[in-house]
Formats: sequence, C-alpha cells, structure tokens
Amino acid sequence: MKALGRELEDQPLPVKVTAFLSGLAICESPLIISDDFILRRPTPEDLAEEVLMDEFGSLSFPQGSIFFDAVGEFSFNAISQGVAQREFLRTLDALRLFRVGGIAASRYLMRSSHSFLQGATGILSEPQRFSRSAYSLSISDAAILNKFLRDVVPLLQDPFHSEEGFTETQIAYVRYRDALFQHGPSERAISLAIAALEALLLAERSELTHRLAQRVSLLLRIIRTQTNPQLTYENVKEGYEIRSKFVHGHSLKPKNRPKADSLMPTLLEYARECVLAFFQLKIPKSLLLSQLDRAMIDPSELRAVEESLAPVVHR
Repeated sequence: MKALGRELEDQPLPVKVTAFLSGLAICESPLIISDDFILRRPTPEDLAEEVLMDEFGSLSFPQGSIFFDAVGEFSFNAISQGVAQREFLRTLDALRLFRVGGIAASRYLMRSSHSFLQGATGILSEPQRFSRSAYSLSISDAAILNKFLRDVVPLLQDPFHSEEGFTETQIAYVRYRDALFQHGPSERAISLAIAALEALLLAERSELTHRLAQRVSLLLRIIRTQTNPQLTYENVKEGYEIRSKFVHGHSLKPKNRPKADSLMPTLLEYARECVLAFFQLKIPKSLLLSQLDRAMIDPSELRAVEESLAPVVHR
C-alpha cells in the first residue's frame, strides 16, 4: 500500500533491471560502475528455467536461446516502469558511444512495486543482434564510465519519442549504431559510418569527399583523439570512395577487400568520436562548419574552433 500511495502521488519507486548484454566483456566480476550499475559474469541461475508448482503439478518455462557476454544489474528511481525502461535503453545507447561496441540486450528483466508489475518480474526481449565490434571493461574504467554515463545519457534522444524528429546528431548516431550491427561485406558498415560523418560535417553538394575528409581530420585533431590529420584525411577519403561505389551497386574487388576490412573499425571510431563530440556541442552545425573551413585557410581562426569545441570533455 505504501508503494501504491507513492505511485499515486507521482513519487519515484525503485525499478531493478537485469540485462543480458552482448558486445561487452568484463575483466573482473563483479565490476561496480556505481551504486546503480553493476556488471557481473553469468551464474547458473541466469540460465535456469523457471518452474511454477501448485497442487495440480508444475509448469516449466525454459529460457530461450540468447548469446551474451555479461549481466548488467541496473537500478532506477522512476515514476513508472516506462520511464525506467527509457533510461535503460538510453544507457545502452551511451555504452555504444563510450567505445566502439555493438552493445545489445536481447533480454532484460524488470522488477518494481509499480501497480503494472505488482512486485512481479516482467521479461522483455528484442531480436538478437550480433556485432563484430566489442570492448572490455576493467576496474580502471569504472569511475570514468560512471561520469560518462551521468553526463552523456541525458543528451541522448528519448527512444520512445523518435517521431518528434531527429537532429543531425541524432541521425548520425542512428547511422553509427546501425553500422555496428552490419554483417556481410565491410562496405555496409563503412557506408553507414561515412553517412554518419556526412550528417554531421557536410552541408554542400560539391567537393564532398575533400570537404568531409578535411573537416573530420581537423575536428579530430583539435579534440586530440586523432593525432595524424593526414592519415585521417586519407582514411576518410578512401572510405567515401568505397561508400560511393557500394551505394551505386558496385562491390570491391577481392584484392581490395582486406584493406576495407582493416579500414572499417577505424572509420567506426571516427564516427563514434564525431557523434559523441556533436552531442556535447553548444553551437549549431552551420557555425562549426564555417569555423572549421576558415581555420583551414587562416591558422589564427583555430582559436575560435577550440573555444567552440571546449565543451567536448568526453572523447
């Protein structure tokens, strides 16, 4: 009754989420990111089937087949289960931006005292998503990730209200996210990674390859994530050429495929860094592009770009 009273007064109640995560490995278990987020290795109980018994016998509910690397224990204080689910999904989005990784939760369990669940457990599932991109976390990452999530999650779009429209940054994030889960030829992921960069750093319809490569290389040099602007320029240029061939119905020759395979994770990293930077910007895209272009001609203009990029603390 106490929980119901708080719910009727729109006061938050604790919601626990247990998620079966893929694309994310841990070096220690448990790995405590914060009081509200703990990662651990799976236990036999996580894989056991559920058995309900009464005087007439029992019912068995076997677990469906899923693949996962770690279990995440999340805690949210929310006025409804839906609000907690929204924050959980935004946390997954943020984890994909912390490093290049196709983090997914094909199944997650939600427990709360809200009237919708009445203290029971709700099991939610999504289609299994596989990614070639994954990363590991250790105890040294815990404090950094905790601050990252606190700062970045509020910047991300509400997954339940995408119909309200997308900004350039949100469009770029969706393209980057989709690239993480692409299978088959590397051209697919490369095309989406380049498309993410285009959403952020292109507005013109001419000299696209050159403009995009220049702006990406300068932006990433200024935020100090890529220290070789010439190499960044060449990689983006080559990725754009692969993307152009792919979207016009051409595939790579077998001799060129190893190069594309090695280029793909690099372009995904560029896309991640640029998307994450744009989420933190306080100025419009048009102003930043203008500043970047002027800085390429006049080095004295670099100061203005550096000031505009000063809010980018997470990289």
